[in-house]
Amino acid sequence: MMEIIENTLRVLNEVFAPAEMLFIGIIIDVVLLVLIAKALFFIGRKLKLVSDKRYQKFVAKNNTVPKWKKVMRQALPMAAVVMMFAIGFRFSWQPDTTIKHWQQGDIGQLTAQTHQQLENFIREQDIRDLCVGIIKDKQNYSTCFSQSPPEDDFELNGNSIFEIASITKTFTVSAMIKVLDKHNIQLTSEIGPYLPKSISSKNHELTKVTWEQLATHSSGLSREPSGYNWTTMLTHLNALRFGNAWDPFTTDYVNDYLSSAKLNKEEYASYSNLAFGLLGMLISDLENKSYAQLIADEIALPLNMTATRTNSYASADKAVQSYGQYRRTGNLVITTKSASAKFSEALAGAGAISSSLSDMMLYLDDRMQAYQTPIFQQEKYVVPTKKGAKVNLGWPVLSLSPDNAKNIVLHDGMVGGFVSFIGFDESSDVGVVIFANGTREVTGLGLDVLKQLILK
Repeated sequence: MMEIIENTLRVLNEVFAPAEMLFIGIIIDVVLLVLIAKALFFIGRKLKLVSDKRYQKFVAKNNTVPKWKKVMRQALPMAAVVMMFAIGFRFSWQPDTTIKHWQQGDIGQLTAQTHQQLENFIREQDIRDLCVGIIKDKQNYSTCFSQSPPEDDFELNGNSIFEIASITKTFTVSAMIKVLDKHNIQLTSEIGPYLPKSISSKNHELTKVTWEQLATHSSGLSREPSGYNWTTMLTHLNALRFGNAWDPFTTDYVNDYLSSAKLNKEEYASYSNLAFGLLGMLISDLENKSYAQLIADEIALPLNMTATRTNSYASADKAVQSYGQYRRTGNLVITTKSASAKFSEALAGAGAISSSLSDMMLYLDDRMQAYQTPIFQQEKYVVPTKKGAKVNLGWPVLSLSPDNAKNIVLHDGMVGGFVSFIGFDESSDVGVVIFANGTREVTGLGLDVLKQLILK
């Protein structure tokens, strides 16, 4: 039953933005329930299921509803409509349904097939801008599709910049491996000596957590530093109005939260943005740098990733617009722009990086090679999940299919009106990167493309 509820909520969250859910809830509560109640009594009376006396009593009660309640019934739906426009919902008429397209490289006979699959996806899933990069048999293929109107002269291509969301965590792990090796620190050692004194002196349990546990989502830390407080409420309010939901989680707030955080350790990995925020902060402190500078020095510069930044864009002119919602029904387009996500230093390691498809193709190739090194081949750094997958130093690993022994290594993300996916087969022959704006997840697309490329 819980799985059904979770799947239903996931679908609703993909299809509707939080503000839309609130709007729908108000309409259902104020309008539909009133109409349904009247309709049921009317039908019941016609079918002789409700006596005339009871029906008249219902009518009389409805007629005696206080005036202020009647006004509220009329005002709330109108207020919901005003709210939708106030927070940025816009309606436009776009008769031109042409999909703009950019392409570089090819993967042989699979190029045309993949092109058609991606074009169908962008139309069916109400995605405005989509960029996909593929590596197969040492051949590279990059392509972008856009449903922007003809008058929009923004050129979507391999240099366009997206926020990569939680794929940032793979950068954090990559930097962690380098930094710990540089300082001769074992992955299995405890983080206690490296925690700020303001945290370690108050939370002895946290000092016993290891670097490996932070990197495999097995530390026991909560998903976010949330609580029953005004800060947490602000994050929800910001998300509702398509603002930066991460803004209230300042470094001081997160450090204070960590000083009294309770750990809920299990035998399974439990996804934690907080753990990766802490991991990013600790390795930055070891190098005496900001997280942004650390990623630049350890990953972006060595790989010549010129468009990759933390909490900023390399070029504002090349930044893709984030959308909290994009929906197209025929020629009618409903959109809501959303704010960029900005993370405090205490949470930057969880999702603060922006990059381009061209940069991420370099990163994908580098990670496919790195995954073959000994550190990723050790079972002691692999933790199972409740759903049968596993986490290998920040990278979730899934079976290709029940009847295929191959594994897919991947990570996805969603933040501030952007969604993302990166994945490759465990033998590192095939890899895929996907960026899009909006809230429709692209993980399913990434897995489908990978499976087709692997099985061909």
